[in-house]
Amino acid sequence: MIESIIRYIVYYLEAAFLKPLYFLLPFLAAIGIGGYVIMNLPKTYSSEATLVIEFQPISASLLSSPVSNDRLKFIEQRVLVRDNLLALADRFNLFPEARWTLSKTAAADLIRRHIYLRTDLNEAPDRSVSSASVHVGFEDSDPQRAADVTRELVAMIVEAHKRLRASRASEATNFLMREVDQLTARLSEREAVWTRYMEENRDAQPSRVPALLIDLQAKNNELMVLDQGMIALNEEANLAQAQLQLTTQQSTRASQLRSQLADLQAELAQKALTYSEFHPQIQLLKRKIEELRSRTEPAASAAGETAAAASKPLPPELGLLTTRISNAKERQQANLELRHRLTDQIASLKATVARATEVETQINAIQAERQILTHSLEEMRGRLDAARLGERLEQENAAAYLEVVEQPEVPKWARGPRRLVLLLALGMLSIGAGVVGLLFGDVLNRTIRGAFDLEKALQGQTLLMIPRWKPKDPRQGKVIAR
Repeated sequence: MIESIIRYIVYYLEAAFLKPLYFLLPFLAAIGIGGYVIMNLPKTYSSEATLVIEFQPISASLLSSPVSNDRLKFIEQRVLVRDNLLALADRFNLFPEARWTLSKTAAADLIRRHIYLRTDLNEAPDRSVSSASVHVGFEDSDPQRAADVTRELVAMIVEAHKRLRASRASEATNFLMREVDQLTARLSEREAVWTRYMEENRDAQPSRVPALLIDLQAKNNELMVLDQGMIALNEEANLAQAQLQLTTQQSTRASQLRSQLADLQAELAQKALTYSEFHPQIQLLKRKIEELRSRTEPAASAAGETAAAASKPLPPELGLLTTRISNAKERQQANLELRHRLTDQIASLKATVARATEVETQINAIQAERQILTHSLEEMRGRLDAARLGERLEQENAAAYLEVVEQPEVPKWARGPRRLVLLLALGMLSIGAGVVGLLFGDVLNRTIRGAFDLEKALQGQTLLMIPRWKPKDPRQGKVIAR
């Protein structure tokens, strides 16, 4: 295998010397065309500037500041928009030939490819982003134009950064103003609800509980004294009523006896129609009638005396007793009404005392909510004042620090292309082109190139090799050249 490779290498080296045109023509063509292209490549000059942006902690206590990297990307997007790039191309006459043939978007992409923007974030000891270094540059075939375009890009970045900071400050101020208005309205609404609740439950305030308990105890004592007085008044009225009833019971008893006697006489007359005079029931009824008559006569005489006494004026003692009974009844009615009022008042006091615990809990909740809302409102007002101060500082360009630490300068040396490297690569490619030409010419050659082709050409036949010789011509005696 190795011998075969070495044999091929030796063969192609010999072929290069025997047929140099197969190698030289592709080699020289590649060298000439590539050298012409490399030597005519336009030089590229790059101008670069460095900016340092410090992020001030003014708004750190106001709102959660956006990520600095996102903010810088937002600035980059603001600067490298299509309209800005096309305006930049018009101002400095960038790529005039390409702009006539390309669309606006393609022309903007072409300009954007010649701009490079790199950002390095610098972390503070607390691992927060305190500043950022922004490197911006432009590549062009004219060194002066590269410097001018870079200077314009720096001015655009500074202006975009200023507008962004002012816009963010205004957004923060407007947001905090809306928050303050909402909290103020919320506090006013809750104050109205709290005032209405305090008015509705004024009688059940926790500070009035001791007075309510004292009043409840006094009402209970008054009710107990009233109950005792009503008991004594009832006993007095009952005694007077009993004395009056003694005089009326006698007349009432005589009338009852007469009524019973009349009933018995009617029953006797009815049964006499049916039974005989000696019937047991008739005899029983007659005995009852006799007994009632014997009892009715003393009662009738007593009733007559009572009626006569009733027709006469009452004695002073009975009149006083009647007056006392009438007064007692009026006092009883008044006491009952007073007792009902006391009972209602005691029930109302008990309900108020029982409700005082719930009212106290609700008042504590109201005070806690008022404290939270008031604290939030005061804190938000403080943030709003700080935001307004930050907005004024942003408008005066005092809140953000942006410094151009390296101004763009006119480059003296071209950044590219690297012609030496390209020429070395061209040399390697030209040698490859020569080798390809040599191989291609050898492939097109259909003659036997060497002993290694005989095996395939003879296909098993025998080949006799005759060495070179020069036979003599018998006619002339000269050697015939072969």
